[in-house]
Amino acid sequence: MQKDSQEGRFCQPAWQAPLRQNLSYARATVNQDAARTEKPMAHFKDGNRMVRLVPTDAEREPTTEHKRRLTELVHAMDAKHTFSKGQFVRWKAGLRNRGMPAYNEPVVVRKVLVTPVLDMCETARCSGSPYFEEPLTLVLGIIDPDGDFVELHYDGRRFEPIEA
Repeated sequence: MQKDSQEGRFCQPAWQAPLRQNLSYARATVNQDAARTEKPMAHFKDGNRMVRLVPTDAEREPTTEHKRRLTELVHAMDAKHTFSKGQFVRWKAGLRNRGMPAYNEPVVVRKVLVTPVLDMCETARCSGSPYFEEPLTLVLGIIDPDGDFVELHYDGRRFEPIEA
């Protein structure tokens, strides 16, 4: 709070005024039956965002579901596969970090690198990048959007073989 110099009273800082004017509040009542339904119980407006109230049942707790999904993806990333030249592979579910190829699009292994290559492009130099120190262990042949065959480097931990 700042002191108003002319009248000697306290007033809120100018940066808070627009925030307080744009908010509208609503009261939501919760009953036990509504907590068990699949649908959100209430919506209320907070500026330009919508806030959703969700059930807090322990099995459906958002953080519990999030932790379960993280554990699932970590296990998928750690699952080892042996690749060989000419083998068809695809992204593991939930582990795609590049635009190409699409999920379930078959690509062919052109080379398995014994020593991983680290991407040195500008976007891979920052620790906040998903490509930072990513070990590129596969050279994959794909068909690009123009229909041309190109070879690109990928992290082999993110791929799985396609069963024939």
